[in-house]
Amino acid sequence: MFSSAHFDVFYYVGIAAVAIYSKKLLIDRNRPQPWPWTYLILGSIALLAGRLPALLFNHELSPDENLILTQTLTLQKGSAVFWKDVDGSTAGPLNAYFLLILSYLTGFSGFVLGRLASMLCTWVSWILLVLMLRKWLKGRLLVYQLAIFPLGLLTVTLSPSLVAYRADLTALVLLQLGMTLGAYGLDNGRQMLMLLSGAIFALVPFTQLSTIPVTCASIALLISLAHRRGNAAVLIRSLASGGGLALSLLFIGICLSQVVDSMLFYYFRRRELPPFSLPWNEPHQAIELPLFLGIMLLWVGYLLTARTRITRPDLLVWVLMTGALLYSLSSGTSRFLLLIYPLTWLVAWLSETRQRLAPMPLAFSFLSGVVWLLCGLYATLSQHRLTVYDEALAVAGSRQQDEITMLLVHLARPDSRLVVWGQANALHVLSQLPQGTRENQVEFLLSRSRKLLAESRRRYLSDLVRNRPDLFVDYSGALSKASDIGQKFPELYHYLQKNYEQVAEIAGVHIYRLRVLASGPEKLLPYESGS
Repeated sequence: MFSSAHFDVFYYVGIAAVAIYSKKLLIDRNRPQPWPWTYLILGSIALLAGRLPALLFNHELSPDENLILTQTLTLQKGSAVFWKDVDGSTAGPLNAYFLLILSYLTGFSGFVLGRLASMLCTWVSWILLVLMLRKWLKGRLLVYQLAIFPLGLLTVTLSPSLVAYRADLTALVLLQLGMTLGAYGLDNGRQMLMLLSGAIFALVPFTQLSTIPVTCASIALLISLAHRRGNAAVLIRSLASGGGLALSLLFIGICLSQVVDSMLFYYFRRRELPPFSLPWNEPHQAIELPLFLGIMLLWVGYLLTARTRITRPDLLVWVLMTGALLYSLSSGTSRFLLLIYPLTWLVAWLSETRQRLAPMPLAFSFLSGVVWLLCGLYATLSQHRLTVYDEALAVAGSRQQDEITMLLVHLARPDSRLVVWGQANALHVLSQLPQGTRENQVEFLLSRSRKLLAESRRRYLSDLVRNRPDLFVDYSGALSKASDIGQKFPELYHYLQKNYEQVAEIAGVHIYRLRVLASGPEKLLPYESGS
């Protein structure tokens, strides 16, 4: 069975194939050029083929896919689905919404075929969107390319929780890159741009939906302005160029503040500084840092060979990238991924600006496109890495997973609900038991924000009292990154001891059943909002 590390290796192999092939096309300018859409299709196949082995051989669903299927199951059971209360935003990668529609309409819940079908639907829909935008935007593409990102980034930076919205950045990048590079490549015969656009579209099924309505509204507004006023394009270009750089620096500042906050939290909790260690424990970590270092070296090499004056933004980017790299060596790559996205975006923005002013040397002519692609890749990886969940069911093993599912099915009644402490949403899908609380992910219960933590505790316990779910699964024993209930949530632990009884323990997973009191279920321990 393929693990997430193998998944990343296949991912990078696909990107390497796209980069090598695009460079070959640039060098061999005399060869006959095929139909332009060939490059879009080739780029998509390259990355989809890189993901295919993981899809076929790794049957564990991602947390977001499990969450979507859990919500679908709850909806099918005739219960209300708490869309925004589950994780604080529109949850799940974009392909999961197609998976939701397919599973709800057909009752189909196959892992591999469902994933592939949902990815195909997503990919085709975005190809059609590019065709429409190509017809509408025409010569104003670069203007909209510069303007879409800052507007969306402003929305994200003003969000109440930046980390919770990190995957929205992926959606913004892929919307901007896929639509712009694809249409611009078609209009100007740029095969490399078409190839990169195809590779980007292969990433689209793994983005989130949250910011897409905002982005589409921004596009519509810009189109309206450009059509009504002749100078609107110049104004938008100026605002986007300066505002994009300013917002990127603001985003980096927010990320740095979170990094410093996490370091201070670590210090005050353990009274020691975070340990200094090289993050080479997993294959994906051994790949990401050299790639980022390669981007830094490419950028320096270009500045030295292009014979252009080095500006303050160039120096600022170099200092920030160096600082991010040094920080990653002391804390690992999870927090580092918060920084790598805006930094790679800055490099891409500066390289595109220089490319428009003066021709690049051939060796660096594809730097901008490759960096944009890596930028989207890093944002996608941040969605995958920055999570408490880490193949939870794989820890217990397939045999124990089946055993837990069989026990839950045996204990359940037709109207039973299930509550899982820890990100193990697959238990809902496998046992066909709907969720019993709105908070079914553990991150919110681990939040350091006192306001969020208090609200999560209140809502979690009030849902338990109101819904009286028959079954409760404590996954903290098997999921080492999830905190023990007794230590992190003593009110919940006390409630479980009073109203639930443990019926089994399988591979460190504790299964509880609602205690039947002699005086009746209405005598369950009440929850006081002030606790």
